[in-house]
Amino acid sequence: LMVVRRGLVAPLTAIEKRMRALVEGDQASEVPEVKRGDEIGEMARALGVFRDKAAEQARLEAEKQRGQAEQQKVVATVGVVVADAGRLSP
Repeated sequence: LMVVRRGLVAPLTAIEKRMRALVEGDQASEVPEVKRGDEIGEMARALGVFRDKAAEQARLEAEKQRGQAEQQKVVATVGVVVADAGRLSP
């Protein structure tokens, strides 16, 4: 019974905790059990792929938001320049 607990239950519990952390936004923590050569290791490696994809998606979203903010800043600046030019025209 202890062998089953140590060999199966504990690793699966660790992977489950890591899954929950990933859902909550933790994309930095390591995935446990990835070095195992069995199905548990395969599950852990698959979770690592999900983690990496989630981190990449978050990075791309942040980059998109920065680009949109920069674009809004440029539009606002152009609006001010056009308004100032309109006041200077006879």
